Amino acid sequence: MTILDWARTALGARFVLSEGIVFVTQPAGAIAAARAAIPADPWRLGAAHVVTTLTGSALIALALLSGQLSVADAWATAHVDEDWNMAQWGRDELALERRAYREAEMQAAGRVLALLRKSS
Repeated sequence: MTILDWARTALGARFVLSEGIVFVTQPAGAIAAARAAIPADPWRLGAAHVVTTLTGSALIALALLSGQLSVADAWATAHVDEDWNMAQWGRDELALERRAYREAEMQAAGRVLALLRKSS
């Protein structure tokens, strides 16, 4: 199941797929459905913010918060393009060092979410 399939099923949000870097206006209903899924609890909201910042995707963050994705799957999903480029063109050690720091932040956000699930 893709992130967009999950958003359609779980949130009732039908997002429009685009290719390349062209901006596509998303339907107001999809935005409203995603907005309604944003947690009000400050700990979950903080974790969602971190994941959104690190992955570049609010939908990946919401899928992680809902338990649809593991931290590892969310991270891998967010880095498909970067990983493909590394496979094609080689590794950039400095970029990989920065990526490791970001991944540690992602793991910390995932740990907060796991602890919150245990306490619920």
